[in-house]
Amino acid sequence: CRGNNLGAEAASGRVLCFTQSDGEVEPDWDAPLLRALEDPTIAVAGGVVIKMGTNLIDSAGIAIAPNLAAWSLHENEDLEQAGLGDGRVLDVVGVSPALLAVRATDHARIGGFWETLWMYGDESDYALRIRARGRAVLCTGSRMRHRVGTASGPMQSPLRLRCSARNKLLNIARHVPWPRIPFALLVAVAFDVAQM
Repeated sequence: CRGNNLGAEAASGRVLCFTQSDGEVEPDWDAPLLRALEDPTIAVAGGVVIKMGTNLIDSAGIAIAPNLAAWSLHENEDLEQAGLGDGRVLDVVGVSPALLAVRATDHARIGGFWETLWMYGDESDYALRIRARGRAVLCTGSRMRHRVGTASGPMQSPLRLRCSARNKLLNIARHVPWPRIPFALLVAVAFDVAQM
């Protein structure tokens, strides 16, 4: 999150594009994102993230659970199975910061990425805050290939589990209304026990 914010502060363009350092964008990846942001009702546009060395989707937009965990839509499906091979623009709850474009002014107005999280949980937090600025869309014609797990180890690595559990609690405290916090905490604990 801090690295993204430092890049945003140094940038001088009207639109900020974020990609993962452990990925490779495909040709013309930015054109669909920039076209989408010409619509003033759209605040953030994302692309399809494909697992490196496969044709399987890592993320095609995100959904957010009651415990504020984000999960990738269409994960482990190919583009044909997911029906995403045609260049459409689809409304989603949020997009992965692995391939995201946003107007610099909107990014600044929401305070950028929440650096307290630093790894995992930033998808949910950013999606919940940017929605005040407009819609989130997935541009199926924008794609990158991502080396899954290179930043924090395999799916069940201690670092990944610890950061994920910690950041769900921080997001619950930041975004969930007081009456719903006990339910969100119960779901978070159950989810973390199942992960372990």
